[in-house]
Amino acid sequence: MSGAGEASPTRGRPRDSGRDVAILDATLRLLTEVGYEQLSIEAVATRAGVGKPTVYRRYAGKAALVAAAVERRAVDTPPVTWTGDLREVLLGLVRWLARQIGEQEVGLLGALFAGMRSDP
Repeated sequence: MSGAGEASPTRGRPRDSGRDVAILDATLRLLTEVGYEQLSIEAVATRAGVGKPTVYRRYAGKAALVAAAVERRAVDTPPVTWTGDLREVLLGLVRWLARQIGEQEVGLLGALFAGMRSDP
C-alpha cells in the first residue's frame, strides 16, 4: 500500500536537458535567419540534431517553441552604478540598451514582430 505523499514512478528514460538547450538554441538561430513565417519544427529538429517527435513532446507547436526559446535566451543585466549623477546613470543605461539591441536583438525582434502579425 502506498502512502499519500509518495511520488509515482516515472516511465521511460529521463529527458536529456542537452536536447532542450539544442532545440531552443536552434530555434533562436533559425528565427533570426529565416523569420517566424519560414521557421518550421522540422528545420529546428534538423538543426538541433533531434527528431521531430522530440520537439513535439516538449512543445505543442511553433508558437510555444518560439515563446520558450525567447524566454530562455541569455539576458544581460543592465549596469546599475549610482554615481550621484542621474544624467550619467541614464546615459549609461541607454548606451547599454543600444548595444543589446544592436548586437543581438534586432533580427530576433524583427522576426517576432513579423510573426505576431499572423499568429495570435
